[in-house]
Amino acid sequence: HDLDHRGTNNAFQAKVDAPLAKLYTTSTLEHHHFDQCIMILQTEGNNILQALSPDDYKLVVRYIEVAILSTDLALYFRKRGEFQKLVETNEEHWSDPTKKELLR
Repeated sequence: HDLDHRGTNNAFQAKVDAPLAKLYTTSTLEHHHFDQCIMILQTEGNNILQALSPDDYKLVVRYIEVAILSTDLALYFRKRGEFQKLVETNEEHWSDPTKKELLR
């Protein structure tokens, strides 16, 4: 999930006005890691998703994106807090796609 990591964090990227921070305004490094992943998956010999239907391909790529973006600790702590609130309300929310997204 850390393809082509720069050895810094998102805050540093923003503070030094790095090109990546200009390209991706939130979850800077995670967006870059995702783009690197997709670039690799689209190269000949690495395209393990090529047999998927267009709809399945989009779904799998979305799951990969969510998984990689979720490694941004700022997002993790926010999502964890939202999930804890749902659990504490003791109500069933899992038919709501946005609530299901908290588990990814």
